[in-house]
Amino acid sequence: KLAGRASGDPAMGNTVPLVCKFSPAASAVVLPTSPWCECPPGMFCPNISKGVWASVRNLTCPSACPPTEACARERLQGKYCEPQGIYEPVLCPAGSFCPNSSLMFPCPEGHFCPKGSPAPYECPPMSICPPSTEMRVFYGGVVGFAILDVLIVVIVLLHGLCRR
Repeated sequence: KLAGRASGDPAMGNTVPLVCKFSPAASAVVLPTSPWCECPPGMFCPNISKGVWASVRNLTCPSACPPTEACARERLQGKYCEPQGIYEPVLCPAGSFCPNSSLMFPCPEGHFCPKGSPAPYECPPMSICPPSTEMRVFYGGVVGFAILDVLIVVIVLLHGLCRR
């Protein structure tokens, strides 16, 4: 059940709820953002609306509700907890990037996207980055050891040939 309070400009005929899902008596706290009510970089805010009118009226700007006790424990342990309000920004999930508040894309091949990425990061040399990956797989160490092994074999063979 969604609960909370509504806010709006009756003269304009608009009523937009600042809704807290799990705390019936709670009011959402509007998060500090730019004057245009934009979602913070690397966050996903599908339910907000941008614009000066929204900012002035504190309507659908990103806002946060007090977390439930269980959610607060999850967050303190660095775990995911579902948003507590419908206008709460969500950290862009790992393997995806969020260039703005309403768009989320899978990370393309050759790039990696950790949690909260506003853009994909290019996969560095000697790394593999399949599509929708959150971290690069570095194989440079394996290549380095293979080269070192070949050098040792060559040195041993040359040393054996010189003794004859």
